[in-house]
Amino acid sequence: MTQQLKITTRGLSFFDPDSNIGVRDLGLSLVMDEKKFDVELTSHGSEGHEHWGEANVGGLLKIRTTASPSVVSGSIVLTHCLTNISSHPVVIASAVTGQFHEGSAVLHGKGSWLGWELRYVHTDNVRTEKYPHCQMEYPYERMLPVHTVELGAGEDQAFPALYVKDLRSRRGIVFAAASQELNYTTFTLRKKALVKDGIFEEFTINHDPGHAGGFTIPAGSTLQLDGLFIQLVGDVRTEDCFSEYLDYLGTKLTFRGAHTPVLEEAFHCTWNYGPFADQTEKALLPTAEFLSSNAPAIKWFLIDAGYIDGGLTTTFLDQFYPDPNQNISQERWPGGMRAFADKVRRLGLRPGLWWSPTARTDSKLFADHEDWFLRRSDGTIFLIDGNQGFLDLSNPDALGFLDKTLSVILGEWGMDACKMDFWSQNVETRDVLPSDPSVTNVQARRHLFETVRKHLPANGVFITCVATGMGNPFIGRWADSYRNTIDIGLGVWLEQVNNCFWALPTLGFPGRKSFLPNHDSAGIMAEHPDNENLFRLTWCHINMGLLETGGRMETWPEKWVAAMRKMTDRCDRGHRVRCADDRAFTGLPLPECLFVDFPSDSRTGRLGIRQSVAFFNWSDEPKIINVRRAELGHTGPVDAVCFWSDARETFDGEFISQRLEGRSAMLWDIFK
Repeated sequence: MTQQLKITTRGLSFFDPDSNIGVRDLGLSLVMDEKKFDVELTSHGSEGHEHWGEANVGGLLKIRTTASPSVVSGSIVLTHCLTNISSHPVVIASAVTGQFHEGSAVLHGKGSWLGWELRYVHTDNVRTEKYPHCQMEYPYERMLPVHTVELGAGEDQAFPALYVKDLRSRRGIVFAAASQELNYTTFTLRKKALVKDGIFEEFTINHDPGHAGGFTIPAGSTLQLDGLFIQLVGDVRTEDCFSEYLDYLGTKLTFRGAHTPVLEEAFHCTWNYGPFADQTEKALLPTAEFLSSNAPAIKWFLIDAGYIDGGLTTTFLDQFYPDPNQNISQERWPGGMRAFADKVRRLGLRPGLWWSPTARTDSKLFADHEDWFLRRSDGTIFLIDGNQGFLDLSNPDALGFLDKTLSVILGEWGMDACKMDFWSQNVETRDVLPSDPSVTNVQARRHLFETVRKHLPANGVFITCVATGMGNPFIGRWADSYRNTIDIGLGVWLEQVNNCFWALPTLGFPGRKSFLPNHDSAGIMAEHPDNENLFRLTWCHINMGLLETGGRMETWPEKWVAAMRKMTDRCDRGHRVRCADDRAFTGLPLPECLFVDFPSDSRTGRLGIRQSVAFFNWSDEPKIINVRRAELGHTGPVDAVCFWSDARETFDGEFISQRLEGRSAMLWDIFK
C-alpha cells in the first residue's frame, strides 16, 4: 500500500491513492470565549519526513500542527502545539480534530453507496458502563451509525482507538491516541445518508481533558495536545486491527505487562465463591495455610473488602481518617493487619489488600475537610451511590492525605499487592470541575496511580477494578492488571455468562504488550454441576489474563483441588488469545473457539506444547462446534491431549468437530 502525506492550509491529508482510503483536509477546531475557530494554517511546508503548518488564532494562540511517519509501517503521528502569545491566561473550552472544511472527508474507498459494507470497531461497541448501571451491548464490529455516537467518553478506561474499514476494498484506517499525558482521545461520528466522496456526515477526534474546565494555558506558555496515531491498514481481521498500534506504543513506553510477576505466579483473592465480606483472620488464615501446602504455584494472597471493623462490604477512604488503624479490631485481626500480613508471608505467600479511594460525606473526613472533595461543574459535591464522594486530586492537601494513608495501609501494613476498586468515576466523569482546573483528569489519574505505585515494592502487583476496564494500555505504565469483566460472584451459570460477555475485545490485547486483563476469580462451588464448574476453569485458563483464584479451597472435593493445582502449575499468562469464531465479532460476543499459540521459549512451549484450543457451548442444549484446522494454523493431522483428563485424540479432517453438551467446554493441548 502506498501513502500520500501532506499538510495544507486546511489541515492533514493522508491516504492511499490506489484505494482512496484515508483522510483529506483533517483540521483543528477550537472553542475559546464561546467562539468557534476552525483553524486555517496560514503557512505550511515540510522538513525531511515531517510536514508542518502554522496559524495565529484570534491574536491569542500560535498553532503548530505537525505530521510525520511513525515507526509502524503505513502510519503517522499528528500533533497540535498551542502557544499562548497573549498577556493573560487562555482557556480552551474544546479542542477537536476533524472535518471542518468543505470537501474535507474520511474517504470511503470502494464501499457501497449505502455504506452497509463500511464498518467500525471500538470497545464501546460491546457495552456501555455508567456506574452503577452496567449495560451489555453488541456487536463489537458494527455498521456505521446513522445517528451521532460518541465513543470513549464513559467510565470504563476505553481502548483509545477507532477502526473504520471497507469490506469491499479490504482496506481500513486506525485512529488512536499516540500518547495520554494530558487528555483522553474520544470519537464522535455519524454516517452520511448517501456515501459518495466521504463516509461521515460528522467525524471528530476529541482532545478531551476529562472534566468540565477545558484547557488553561498561562500567558507565554505552550500546551501540546496528546498526539494522534493514524494508520492505513490492509486486509486485517477485526481482532488484529489494533495490533500494530500496540507495537507502536511499546516503542514509546514501558508497560508492566512485560515483566509483572503474575505472568507466571497465580493470585488468590478472598472475595468470590463464598467468603465475600467475611474478611477476618479466623476466616482467611485456613485458606492461606491450605494454599501454601496444596497449591504451590499460588504466590499471592489478597484480603478483599470487609476487613474494616464491622465487616463492611466496602472500605471507604474516610474510614482511614485520621488514623488508618482506628477501625481495625483486635477481635477480628489479633495483632492488627501487619501481624496478619506477616503470617501470610511466613506461609510463602505475598500479602495484598483491597482498597477504594471513595470517601463518604457522612464522615469526619468530610466534616473536617469538605474542601478536599471533588465537585461537579455546578458546585455540588460529586457523588456516586448516594453519599460516596472522591478527593479532589488537584488539591495538594487532599493528595497529601491520600499519600499518608497509603503509606500506612500498604507500606506499614506490609502489603505487596493492591486492588483499587471504585476509582474510575473520579477521573472519567466529564461533569466535574477540580479546584485547580488546569489539572486535567488524565493528570489527576496519574497522581492517583503514581501514589499507589509509590507504596508498593517494585515487583509488587497493582490491580484496578470497577468500572470494568476495556484495556486502556496507558494505565499499564503503573498497573499490572485490570478487571475487564463484572463480578463472578458464586459462579452460577448466569453469572458465568454475564462475566464472559464483556471480555471479547480485550482478549485480543496481549497482556505482555500492555497489562494483564483480569476476568475475576477462577473457582468452583461443589453444588454446581460439574460441567459448569469445568466451563469456568476452562475459560479462565484460555483467556491468558491474571490467573486469579477464589473461594475456600480447603473445603473443595479433592478432584477440584487437583484441577486448580494443575491449572495454576501451568501459569503462563499474557500471550495473545485468538478467536476462531467470526460470528463473535458481528453478533453475540460469546466465542465458541479460542486458541493460544505459545512461543517455543515460553514456559508452556518448553513443555513441548505448541497451542491450546478451547471450545465452548454457551447454550443449554447439545451442540456440534466445527472449526477448520487451517483457521488454527494447521495443515496436517493434529495430535491433541485433553488438558483436564489427559485423553488423546488425533484430528485429521478438514474440520475439528466437537460435540459438547449444554453449558460445557473442552480444552486441548496441541503438541509439536
